[in-house]
Amino acid sequence: MLETKSEKPTVAVIGAGASGICAYIELEKKLGIQASLFEMEDDVGGTWRQNTYPFASCDIPSHVYSLRSDLNPNWSQTYSLQAEIQAYFKDVAKKHNIYEHVSFNTEVIRAAWLDDRKQWQLDIRNTRSSADAAIETVYFDILFSGVGCLRIINTPPEFKSFKGPIVHTAKWNHSIDFKDKRVAIVGSGSSAIQTLPYLAENASRVIAYQRSAPWIFPRPQLKYPEFMKWIFRNIPFVMLLHRWFFFMVNELLYPAFGYPNSFIAKGVTKLVENANAKELTQLGRPDLVEKLKPNYQMGCKRLVFSSEFNRAIARPNVILNQTAIKEVRDNAIVTEDGVTEEIDILVLGTGFKTQQGVLGDIEIIGDQGQSLTEIWKKELPQFYQSTITHGFPNLFMLLGPTTILGHHSVILMIEAQVSFAVNCIKKLIIEKKMSAIEPTIEAQSAYMGQLRSDLKGTIWTTSCNSWYKNSSGEVTNIYPNTVTQFRHTLGKFKESDYVKHAVLDSTAADN
Repeated sequence: MLETKSEKPTVAVIGAGASGICAYIELEKKLGIQASLFEMEDDVGGTWRQNTYPFASCDIPSHVYSLRSDLNPNWSQTYSLQAEIQAYFKDVAKKHNIYEHVSFNTEVIRAAWLDDRKQWQLDIRNTRSSADAAIETVYFDILFSGVGCLRIINTPPEFKSFKGPIVHTAKWNHSIDFKDKRVAIVGSGSSAIQTLPYLAENASRVIAYQRSAPWIFPRPQLKYPEFMKWIFRNIPFVMLLHRWFFFMVNELLYPAFGYPNSFIAKGVTKLVENANAKELTQLGRPDLVEKLKPNYQMGCKRLVFSSEFNRAIARPNVILNQTAIKEVRDNAIVTEDGVTEEIDILVLGTGFKTQQGVLGDIEIIGDQGQSLTEIWKKELPQFYQSTITHGFPNLFMLLGPTTILGHHSVILMIEAQVSFAVNCIKKLIIEKKMSAIEPTIEAQSAYMGQLRSDLKGTIWTTSCNSWYKNSSGEVTNIYPNTVTQFRHTLGKFKESDYVKHAVLDSTAADN
């Protein structure tokens, strides 16, 4: 049976987090296309649906961590907690009727480009069914991947030998009672730092295991009074100005985090060192000053923002252990110095497998039968405009490699990518009637060459163990420039940078 191609392309989006929601809104608003979203979980929100550990919050000001299509005048404070951010994305999804277009509890296990019909074939299954549940096949002209890189939980295998309760910050078990328990928390990233104050308040004893101390910035948390929310609601320009202020503050931090030898970098480093040393000394713990001084340059790893950590780590019931873990027993952790700590509960703040997370366990097959996963195992991810890749037509990857920031809101990056994608679809598929969007290998190589050039001399290439890097120590995740530069680059359209795909015959696609 033959079918005719519709006037507008059909679009599938994997994931209903910030990327998926943004893609749906812009596709409908700019092109009149209602995309179909596939979400593994039972609700929208992505990262903010999943990460519900105590005190989980965003390290970017809320007014910048908002979609420009749906600015929120009602944020309760400068840096919002998880529940408020999740509620925001749910409200946005309801406002735009996105729920009607999401298949929840649905996993995309394979996506293959069919060159004969110029479409993506998606193999999907219900996550609530058994592993051998029937697989359904659906077809779409264009595919967006909105799964991001914070998807696959990193659980080091050595901790599985512990026989007591184990909870990962990315999959928090709210039924566990920490009252009067001996608790170990492993990790020094944002989730571990944000969770520690809760554990310190509830557990009888907490051992914080850190491989290396993180750079911790104080985070001034200001509540928005009702009159300010009223002003934001009724005088939108004031809210836009407020948002612009935070945008510029973060944008101007780029020289500090990007270039380690700059005057700004040295000044901010000294400022943060002195602030933490002063606070720890005032808390009566000068012994922690040197221990909590990072052994790598500021910005090499993702910065951590907290005004509660120092007070928590300074408590008498909290022990800082920076010695390498030698062994995990059924009821204890042993470090290389021979110290054994018996514990009741193990908390893992060990983050995600960010290098694999952007694809996860989704098998993506290109125009010659090539696997994107296998390609990335052998070579660094290659992109044009950080969004599309040669050999995988009509595939837009949001918040994948080369898009993560060390100084600003990823929401801004998502919006720039979606705007780029919408423009490509409009110009090449809707107007030019081309069957596919794909960069030439030359354009892709030139773009990646520019990124590698921009990366030279930046803080991210210095020595530290960071999730910005792959197992070989090469930086793959970071975008080494400002949001302004990213927007400018993706805003340019050059038709010669794209493969000249022929127009698909309207009767060529099989059902």
